[in-house]
Amino acid sequence: MKRNLIFKKMYSLKKFLSLKKFRAQGRNSFGKITVKHRGGSNLKKPKLKYIDFYRNL
Repeated sequence: MKRNLIFKKMYSLKKFLSLKKFRAQGRNSFGKITVKHRGGSNLKKPKLKYIDFYRNL
């Protein structure tokens, strides 16, 4: 049981430290699509890794 809790914490921390990079995806400031053939798949979007150099999490 203790081991499962440790892995669960590690997994949630890993998800917390990886962030999606925001892109406009062909939308203007009002949120309307202005450029064709942009956006869509979740697989193409890069994820950034947040590195905590100070270990204060």
